[in-house]
Amino acid sequence: MQELDVLLQSYFHTGLQTASLEERQAFEQLLNLPDPQLAAWLILGKPCSDRRLAQLVHKIRAL
Repeated sequence: MQELDVLLQSYFHTGLQTASLEERQAFEQLLNLPDPQLAAWLILGKPCSDRRLAQLVHKIRAL
């Protein structure tokens, strides 16, 4: 999905450089999830039950 690529690349280029180790690990975990799950959280705004991932999803959506 092109929309996901845009969001994830934006975070990669602007947020990852200053991210903590925990946030970098969460980003790696996000990248391993299927596109429909990522789209639900990042595009549709559905809630994520994992606290670490939810924080990162919120940060990415705010870019």
